[in-house]
Amino acid sequence: IHIIERYRAERKKSKPKTAINRTIRNTGAALFISGLSTVCGFIVLIISPIPPIQLFGILTAMTIIYSIILDTVVIPILLLRIDEK
Repeated sequence: IHIIERYRAERKKSKPKTAINRTIRNTGAALFISGLSTVCGFIVLIISPIPPIQLFGILTAMTIIYSIILDTVVIPILLLRIDEK
């Protein structure tokens, strides 16, 4: 949501590639840092003595990592493709 809305705002002022660059540079950096801090918070659950909680920590951290990748790589590509049409 943050990436898409920021892109829409930037797109009103500039061309698609410039808008994506500004979006990723500003909003993408914030999402990346907040995502990494959240991953660190869940990865701590690995040291739990209870196996289901360990698994929960691993799965949640992996899901957040995938979300970071989607936010910073896949969504910008899709936005550019959609904007070309």
